[in-house]
Amino acid sequence: MTITEAIKAMRSLVEQSSPTGSKYYAQRFISILESLKGMDLDPSRRMKIEQELEQLRMEQLTRRKELRTAYYEFLKFLRRQYELTPPRYYTERAMALGQCFGIVAGLVLLNNFKQSTGISLGLIGGLVLGYFIGQKLDKEAANAHKVLS
Repeated sequence: MTITEAIKAMRSLVEQSSPTGSKYYAQRFISILESLKGMDLDPSRRMKIEQELEQLRMEQLTRRKELRTAYYEFLKFLRRQYELTPPRYYTERAMALGQCFGIVAGLVLLNNFKQSTGISLGLIGGLVLGYFIGQKLDKEAANAHKVLS
């Protein structure tokens, strides 16, 4: 299945009266596929991507759960094979890790405060630190042309 055919299949799914969850993932799929279509990919990369789309059976995806699974499998394929990531990928991951480590740091390092205050300050500090680290990584990926639009 070519990238253009996959876009057409997803657009027809959006036009159908499907649940909003299906439309959400179909629109995200369309966004990624159009980004790939606009990239200057060599023929071997394009062929591998089209083979992956064929394996996902894009025409048969109708239910939200199937579409979500296929969407994340396709993103995983793009990330592992070509190091392509969706926008804000590193920011989201770094903020989540910052929250986890911030809570622990708040409990351990800020134990002079009340427990809830230490946790709150650690959580906020972890979020802020994760945000800035993620933004830096996202900018580096964008400069290397490895971000899908």
